[in-house]
Amino acid sequence: MAAKANIVLADDQGTPVNHTFVPSGFENGVDIWEEKNVDAAVGNRRITASLSPPKQGATDYKAVIKLWNPQLEVTSPSTSTGYQPAPKVAYNCIAEVRVSLPARSSLQNRKDTSKMVGNLLLQQVMKDLLNDLVPPA
Repeated sequence: MAAKANIVLADDQGTPVNHTFVPSGFENGVDIWEEKNVDAAVGNRRITASLSPPKQGATDYKAVIKLWNPQLEVTSPSTSTGYQPAPKVAYNCIAEVRVSLPARSSLQNRKDTSKMVGNLLLQQVMKDLLNDLVPPA
């Protein structure tokens, strides 16, 4: 079993910033990492990962990896006393990767799939789709 360590991901700012996600729990078969440098915990970025063994009659393991990238609502004092409303999430960009891994697949099959998925998201057609909301022509 792999040790549960920090995950460091760079963003796409002009000067990229590394975001460190630290292990923060395990709930219902799902491992959780959080980036805890936001002023309010409600705005923490999160990563979850799970692996389910084949269920009765099935032959595939199911891996699910998710990334939550929340944006907090921009607020300002709304009363003459200067009371600042509690932080809340305005919206959440969520990425989810689901992978089906047959029990009979080889280690090399799984390595190839993992590498190709990572490289797929780096392709310009996928960047256009995700960043600029332009579907493939």
